[in-house]
Amino acid sequence: MAFQKRAFKLKLLLLIACLAAAGCGDHTVADKRQAAARFDRGVDLALTHRYRESVRELNEAVRMDPDVQGGLAHCVLASIYATCPDASFRDGDKAVVHANLAVKIACSQRRDWGIWWAWAALASAYAEKGEFDRAIAAQQRAIELADQCDEEIGPRLQRNVRACLRLYESQRPLRTGHITVASLGDAWAQRVFSGDFPEIAE
Repeated sequence: MAFQKRAFKLKLLLLIACLAAAGCGDHTVADKRQAAARFDRGVDLALTHRYRESVRELNEAVRMDPDVQGGLAHCVLASIYATCPDASFRDGDKAVVHANLAVKIACSQRRDWGIWWAWAALASAYAEKGEFDRAIAAQQRAIELADQCDEEIGPRLQRNVRACLRLYESQRPLRTGHITVASLGDAWAQRVFSGDFPEIAE
């Protein structure tokens, strides 16, 4: 009888644990959805140059889900901290932290379409810190990866990532008003970005 009670108690504990895990799983899914929504809002805000609100939404997105959008939230944050035309938002140290996280996540998830993006963000972060040798090395890696993109997008990417490389070789950081270097990828892919890049350099 005692054995049966212990067995029943064990089964009950296992059932409770399974239910708790299921609940946590639902919460995680909800967090991921909310994080994705906040990421979208953050990018939309950056489009209208509302950087303070954008940074708040993006930081909240990565707090809720560090891997949100395959690391792209880190990528956009890194780029805002590195390339924002408004100097009050630039912070090279934060840019490097977020860009390294973006590279790590993109590589671990084998997000081939996003890895060049992360390396380009890292290059801009190093340039903001004045570490141009590192910026050049990271941008060269971005160029190698951009070269692997499909024939429709590849040439456009190459033109622009090489323009950034020339900028860093001349010991100048990137400044862009077209959201950020990270989100430029969407513009190139959608064929809505025209003109030479970068737009602004110091």
